[in-house]
Amino acid sequence: MAAMHTKVSPEVLCNPGTFRRYLVHLAGMAIAATIGFGASPALAQSCPVGTGVDVEPAGDTIAGNLAAGTSAVFNAGSVSVSCAASHTTGAIPTTDNPADPVSGVLSPPSFTSCTSSIGFGATTTTNSTNGDWGLDISCGGNATLHVPRAGAVTRLLTCTITVAPTAAVDVPATWTNGSPGTLSISATLPISHSGFGCPNANTATFSATYNITDTSNPTLDVTATEVPL
Repeated sequence: MAAMHTKVSPEVLCNPGTFRRYLVHLAGMAIAATIGFGASPALAQSCPVGTGVDVEPAGDTIAGNLAAGTSAVFNAGSVSVSCAASHTTGAIPTTDNPADPVSGVLSPPSFTSCTSSIGFGATTTTNSTNGDWGLDISCGGNATLHVPRAGAVTRLLTCTITVAPTAAVDVPATWTNGSPGTLSISATLPISHSGFGCPNANTATFSATYNITDTSNPTLDVTATEVPL
């Protein structure tokens, strides 16, 4: 593991309380880098020293659905798959919230009403066989979607495309507070493929924007707010 080098300001050194919080922050970064908890440290932690993010309403169940008029789009080489509907569920954690990041488990997202650029129907299935899907939210709208190994499979006629075929991947995303809150994803994913007529590619791009709503209390919005720890 590479060494971490950080310059500490005189204000931090001279304030015992601030310095203790700074040491805790460094320890958390070291542990995360060592055991690989959640997303990679560069994506998972983006709050200033001594702060974290508070995701509310804690304990409520949530649902994620594609924003109205948008599609989830998967591009691999010359082949494009567009799905008009996608859905996932989860719950806002009550422990380690606030934190940096706040981490929760999502159900494997469904993808339906899918079409392909080659004129044939496509199916995309997801699973949690090799681990959970998850979401980390940090400060400044920084978020990470965790995709388990072989967690998504797209089929086009005789071609099968597997996402994250050898290891889980952490996909950068953007959280935006609003009514409703939104999670936007635009990332490159590793893939493998087998069968006839597959694209000549080992990576694919994925883009989607989800509205995240509170299903326990539909009148409330899901929010992520930077707070002192």
